[in-house]
Amino acid sequence: MNKVFDKYSKEIIGTIDLESWESIMYKIETACERFNIYRHSIYSERAKFIQIIVDALIENKDHLSTMIAKEAGKPLFYAINELERCIRTAQLGVANFEILEVQNVNIDFSGTPHSKGTTKRFPIGVIFGIAPFNFPLNLALHKIIPALASGNCIIIKPSPYTPLSLTFLMNKINEKLPKGLVQMVNCSNELAEKIVLHETIKMISFTGSAAVGWHIKSLVPKKKVTLELGGNAAVFVDDKTDFTSIAEKVATGCFLYAGQICISTQRIYVHENIYENFKIALIESTSKITSGNPLENNVNSPLIDSIHLERMENWVEEATKKGATILIGGKVLDKERNVFAPTLLVNVNSSMKVYSEEVFGPIATLTKVKDYSTAISQINDSKYGLQVGIFTNDEKVISDCFEKIEVGGVIINNIPGFRKDEMPYGGIKESGFGREGIAYAMEDMTELKLLVR
Repeated sequence: MNKVFDKYSKEIIGTIDLESWESIMYKIETACERFNIYRHSIYSERAKFIQIIVDALIENKDHLSTMIAKEAGKPLFYAINELERCIRTAQLGVANFEILEVQNVNIDFSGTPHSKGTTKRFPIGVIFGIAPFNFPLNLALHKIIPALASGNCIIIKPSPYTPLSLTFLMNKINEKLPKGLVQMVNCSNELAEKIVLHETIKMISFTGSAAVGWHIKSLVPKKKVTLELGGNAAVFVDDKTDFTSIAEKVATGCFLYAGQICISTQRIYVHENIYENFKIALIESTSKITSGNPLENNVNSPLIDSIHLERMENWVEEATKKGATILIGGKVLDKERNVFAPTLLVNVNSSMKVYSEEVFGPIATLTKVKDYSTAISQINDSKYGLQVGIFTNDEKVISDCFEKIEVGGVIINNIPGFRKDEMPYGGIKESGFGREGIAYAMEDMTELKLLVR
């Protein structure tokens, strides 16, 4: 049995029974049986099933928001935002059925007996989705919705830190959905690996740490695998910008939800002409970040567990021993509740974990650069490549950053944490491959077949 705690109060707010392999096998078999029927479903039927999910989200929005705030330790306003995004995510499944329509292919058929080529996408089978703790509903739906929209069945595994909100939603929707269409498993990592390896699982969609993601990929090199693995996202602030308002935005991008977002701002590069003034503004903005109980809408909320609180302490200590300087923060605010102070470091380098690894906590680094070309070089000096934020009004800078920065997404005049659920979201290098975003996930969850007449 897995106990689930309120991440701030530490009260037990629920329990989840871990499943046996026999139970999981039954769910896999049920999903395979349902797929043989559902693969031939028409769009209106799929839309009806997705609408069941939309209705459940709308009817239980307040309850689910509060549940997420408690089990994930997420600021309540941000949990409410997640529910709004969940609804949009589900609706996007219906909005993108055209991806599955027959498409004409421009082929030169001269000298052949043929005259026309078309393609169509077909569902691949049973998909295994693994969702992270930080967006326990929306990132689960980024797997569930494209699977349903494209004619597949899916088995989803939530994080053991945050299984309650997804369990609640699954219980609601499975009162009305056909048996085997969408199922959830709560199980050990060992049994999750067995699911990954099972021959009837045709695709794995994983969101989480790089170490686990690449391990999964190594287990099944011949299967379709989508990995969204995070990184150490950077911003560059050019001169001739309104650095005061930018500093406020960057501070929020660093410390919202204690930095426990794949695209939280971690590395900040600032043009030397405005560096000192920007540093003052950033320290001031950081000092205004509130920390504590997520139900009171504090921006900087608890870390998911004590292991990561200790890691924050250790990484800051390592950095300072190697020459880094703490501008603000750098300490535990509440050890019992795993709250770490919003922290800014300068004089950092690639030998420090706070700079080179994914912090996934409320720690950011600040570096002065002489120009945007230097910023590009330093941003690319990373094993990760998810998203980057560029603050500039110079079209040449925008063009060069888009062409040269090695990431999956370049966000202009905003933090790298900007995301809409329509976007093709994902990274390169150790940040993974494949794309979330409903339309793009639907493509990944289907096989393209050619017909020549």
